[in-house]
Amino acid sequence: MRLRTALKALLLAALLTCNSQAQESFIKTFNPGSYQQILRENAGQAFILAVWSVDCPSCIKDMSVLSEIRQNHPDVKIVMLSTDEPGATPEV
Repeated sequence: MRLRTALKALLLAALLTCNSQAQESFIKTFNPGSYQQILRENAGQAFILAVWSVDCPSCIKDMSVLSEIRQNHPDVKIVMLSTDEPGATPEV
């Protein structure tokens, strides 16, 4: 059951990164200066920085809220920040 929930969350996370404008989505490593870069890249526009992990039950529950936001407010960009180890990239 836990694997099933994680897989659903991963699928949902993948869907959240897509929008009608087909934004490019990819995984970057979070390094010193990454937060400032995120702020610069999104300056002047509404965005949500969602911090999550594949093994965080409340994070998985939040995915449905983020999905609703994405559907109801396509102009709001959602930046997903995973706290998982770099080796967990396939799961993220």
